[in-house]
Amino acid sequence: MLRLTIAVLFAAFALVAGPATAQELTGLPAQPAWDNADASLYTDITSSGSVNPLRITTQDISWDGSGSVDFNFNLNQRSRIWVAVYRTGSTETGARGPFGAWLRFVPQDLYVWSSSPTGADLEAGNNTITWDGSDFEGNAVGAGSYEFDIIGYNVLDESTVVGPSTRTGFADNVIDLRTNEIWVGEYDRDTPDRGHKIGDVIHAELGTDFIANPNAWERWDYNNVVSFEGARTLGGMRPDPDDPETFWTAHRSGEGAGVYKMTINRAAKSWDSNSDWADNGFAAVADPSIQMYQMEPWGNFLVNPNWSSADVPASSIEYFDKASGEVTKQLDVAEWYTNVGTDDEGNETLSAGGPGLISVDESGVWNAGWASTNIVKIDHDGNLIWVNRAGDLVGDRVTYEQAAETGLAVESSYPIRINADFSGNAAYFSPRHNSLGNLYSTVGRDGTGLFHIHVDPTVVGPLQPSLSTFMVLIQNDRSKTGGAPYLGPNAGSPGPWDGMYWDTNYSLTTHSFDRPEGKLEAGMLLHIPYDLASGSLGSGVTAVEEVGSAGTPDSYSLSSAYPNPFNPETTIEFAVPTDGFVKIDVFNTAGQLVTSLVDKDLSAGVFKTTWDAVDESGQQVSSGVYFYRMEAGDFSATHSMTLLK
Repeated sequence: MLRLTIAVLFAAFALVAGPATAQELTGLPAQPAWDNADASLYTDITSSGSVNPLRITTQDISWDGSGSVDFNFNLNQRSRIWVAVYRTGSTETGARGPFGAWLRFVPQDLYVWSSSPTGADLEAGNNTITWDGSDFEGNAVGAGSYEFDIIGYNVLDESTVVGPSTRTGFADNVIDLRTNEIWVGEYDRDTPDRGHKIGDVIHAELGTDFIANPNAWERWDYNNVVSFEGARTLGGMRPDPDDPETFWTAHRSGEGAGVYKMTINRAAKSWDSNSDWADNGFAAVADPSIQMYQMEPWGNFLVNPNWSSADVPASSIEYFDKASGEVTKQLDVAEWYTNVGTDDEGNETLSAGGPGLISVDESGVWNAGWASTNIVKIDHDGNLIWVNRAGDLVGDRVTYEQAAETGLAVESSYPIRINADFSGNAAYFSPRHNSLGNLYSTVGRDGTGLFHIHVDPTVVGPLQPSLSTFMVLIQNDRSKTGGAPYLGPNAGSPGPWDGMYWDTNYSLTTHSFDRPEGKLEAGMLLHIPYDLASGSLGSGVTAVEEVGSAGTPDSYSLSSAYPNPFNPETTIEFAVPTDGFVKIDVFNTAGQLVTSLVDKDLSAGVFKTTWDAVDESGQQVSSGVYFYRMEAGDFSATHSMTLLK
């Protein structure tokens, strides 16, 4: 029997020793007693159906590297806010942070500072968070090129019920924005190995008022596709990103282990096997001893994390070709998920702790394990980008041996359900079995542990500790299924369903955590408003400022620069009638790009930006005629301006 990590409570959730003051978590709200009989413990959830997405807007900041910086931003609703700052163009690699928790393998944006790990609770409207210009170790960062992320959640107001959930904490919830459907895999509690039984599904429509209609869902199944005895899954099914009528599922291990392709049959409230694909609709896993976890369709592939605790533990990320079903490549991540233990005779043992769950996009795969300290970002060629290890209190799993070596507090938390932000600038995960209940954690651009989201069930809604592990992040009209993204229509523009979706494990019908043994009923799926906005910071940065008195315009417009001719700078005003992406570029007479003045999402309004006659490399340009072009939605306009020296 292995000596496993044991969870302990520690009052401030801080390190026992070591340089970790920037990551200490103090002042967290106290967790209430978990007593199902005390109905007054929870807020009366009255909001259901449509949601109110969070919108954060900010502006670029010109800064010479000296003194403090004010990050100004606007919120459309009150929220808990964090700010993180990164140096761009960094070539630094290697370990950073408390006990080397942040391990960078390639040059990338370098974390330098983030605001209070407990966040700032702010009201709707214009707000400011100030940075003193020092990094997380207290050293002045100086002049340079930086970018910042403003991250917000509204965990201050009651959540909205948007549908049923699996009530199990696993990965088989699906939200498809193309069809506004929710698909929920059910859990078979009578099976000793605790896997999900493949085939049973709860179906509902996103946007239904489930407070008024708690039974507004149906039972579907795909048992005719995977009807063999012992069919199990830990990832449920996934709709294809290119075809909403095509779905994929996977049997987890042993005989029949692999991927199944099926087509929806709405008349029968079921699915049919796609016999034209692979071997009669089935593609076998490369090694049947491997446990398949969360298969995700991405591009031309089905990406699957898998691991085995055989005599030589294996951990990899496997790619099935969507056209043929063949396994085309395996990325070996065993180095980061192999756990070393000791048996009762004192002999060293090895076991695999992941990868279990993933989030996939063009840049690579974010992955985390069921029983591992590490959170790993890897590109699609198998090159490691960064690893978040123990030390920063984010996803840490610390044994007594490690505690003795490092001074870290013993902790059994380990990361589950990772989601990457649309921008790729942050990822979010559930630290399951942590010692403080409903905490959800965030890592930044280079794997840096940033903060924890504390969810207070007396405000947000009923969340059972250690079971509320399902998160789906929906942003910019993208659907995300079970924690990993695929593109929906209108990708890149703000969507009406943006936010974080949380599986509460709380019954829609009985409003209780209790249910009869074996009764598979729907739980509550809650929406929590979420957003991330980014900006540039440093010398040569052109700020975008809102003209506050102008109101909301009726149409797009681009004004003439003033003064014109100019020296040393000129101002350009423009109008945006609806929220959306805006780009304003400067070109020379040869049509070559000189610099970008605006390249970001903006809310509706009138704005102004200035150009100081500096190109993208920070060099002063020569006298002459230049053109500036604005593109937003279907609008495009170009004007000229003249620099005279």
